[in-house]
Amino acid sequence: MSCFSRILSDNPEYRNISISLERNRLPLGVLGLSHIHKAHLIETLSANFNRKALVLTPDEAQASRLVRDLNAMGANARLYPAKDFAFRPTEGQSREYEHIRLGVLGSMLDETAGIVVCSVEAALQLTIPPAVLTANSLRIKTGDSLRPDALTDLLLHAGYARADQVEGLGQFALRGGILDFFPPSSAMPCRIEFWGDTVDSVFSFDPETQRSVENTGQTEITPANEILCGENESFAALIEEHFLSLKGKGSAKARTSLMADVDRLRSGIRLFSFDRYLPLVYPNAASIFDYAGNYLLFVSESFAVKERAGACEKLLHEEIKSYLEEGVLCKGFDHYTLSWAQLTGKYEKAPTLYLDNLPRGSFDTPVHDLVTMNARQLSPWNGSLLQLIDDIGPATALESQTCVVMSGGEKNAFALSNDLNAEGIRSIFYPSLPESFPKGTVCV
Repeated sequence: MSCFSRILSDNPEYRNISISLERNRLPLGVLGLSHIHKAHLIETLSANFNRKALVLTPDEAQASRLVRDLNAMGANARLYPAKDFAFRPTEGQSREYEHIRLGVLGSMLDETAGIVVCSVEAALQLTIPPAVLTANSLRIKTGDSLRPDALTDLLLHAGYARADQVEGLGQFALRGGILDFFPPSSAMPCRIEFWGDTVDSVFSFDPETQRSVENTGQTEITPANEILCGENESFAALIEEHFLSLKGKGSAKARTSLMADVDRLRSGIRLFSFDRYLPLVYPNAASIFDYAGNYLLFVSESFAVKERAGACEKLLHEEIKSYLEEGVLCKGFDHYTLSWAQLTGKYEKAPTLYLDNLPRGSFDTPVHDLVTMNARQLSPWNGSLLQLIDDIGPATALESQTCVVMSGGEKNAFALSNDLNAEGIRSIFYPSLPESFPKGTVCV
C-alpha cells in the first residue's frame, strides 16, 4: 500500500468500489471523477488489490498525462502508444513508436509493468501474438553456452538489422567474439563478449562513445519488429502463394505490387515496411488485451472513448479502401484492428471499471453497480500563496484531515513548505514519497 492509496482507503465511496471488486460485481461505473481523481483511484486499487491495470483513454494526450500523474504517485506506469500503419513502402520510416510498443508488451509478459495506459486507438490495433514474442525472446547471462552465430540467427529472425556499429534500436553488430545489439526493451544497447561458445561478460554500453558502461551480467533479446516474417525466401514464398490466389477486379495492380516485394526479398533486400502483411503473417493476430490476462481494465470517459474508436475505425476504413484501389492492399489484407463489437466483448470478459466525470444515459456494457465519488477539482493555481492557503484551508482546519500539495520540483516544494510554516501553517517537506502522510499537517 502506497502513501496515496492509504489516503483514499478511508473514503466511504472507495470502500463501496472495493466491495464491488471483491465480490466481482463488475463491470462497475464510477462517476464524479476528474482527471487527477482517476489517477488516484487507479493507483489505489492497483496497489491495494495487488493487481496490474490496463487503462483506456480517448486519446494519447490524455494517456500521456495520466502516465505522468500515476508515476508521480509512485506507480509503475507505462504508455503504450498507437502506431501509424505504413502500408506503402517508405524508405527511412521511423519505428520509434513500434519499439516502445514492443518494450511495453515485453514488460507485460515478464510482469515488470505495473499499470499500462493507452489510447483506444492503440488498444484497437492488432499486433504480435504473445506466443510469437516469447518464441523470439531469449534471456542471456554470463556463463551461458551459446554460439555467436546462433544468436545472430535469432536476432535476424527477431527483426534486427545488421549494422557495422550499433547506434539505434533494433540494430546488431558482430565483430569477432563481441556481439552488440539494442533491444526495444532496454534503455541502452548491450554488449556480449564470448570466450569460444561461452558468454564471458554482458555489459551495457553508450551508443555514442561505444564504451562499456555497466557490467549487467545478463540481458534479454526481444523482437525488434511487431511483424516477424522469418527468412526472406520463406516469406517471399508466402507472399507469392497469396498473390497467385488473387482474382477479379484490381488484382493485376496488387500482383505487381506484391511481386516487387518478392523480387526484393529474393535479392536479399530488406523491406522498408511489413505493416500491410500483418494479416498474412498473423492470421490470428493479437491485441494488447491478449497480454493483459489478469489486469484490471479501466475505461476513462467511456463516451469519448466510443466516439474516438468510431472515428478511428472510419478513417482506417477509408484508407484501406483507397489502398485497395491502388493495389497497395488486396483481398485478405484488410484486417488490422479490433472492431467496436470486439472491443466491448473485451470489456465484458475483463474486470472492467468505467471512470467518468459526468453521468450519461448508459455505459457500453451493462454495469452491476454504480458509485458516485464526492470529489472536487480546484481551479488552476496562479502561484499566489494566498490563493493556495485559501484553497487548502478546509483541509487544514481539522486534525483528522490529510492534505498533500504536489510541486513541480524539489526546490519549489522546499520553498513552499517554508512559506507555509512562515504563515503559521504546519508543513513538512518530503524530498521523496513517505510510507504514509500524517494527518493535520500539510505535506509538500
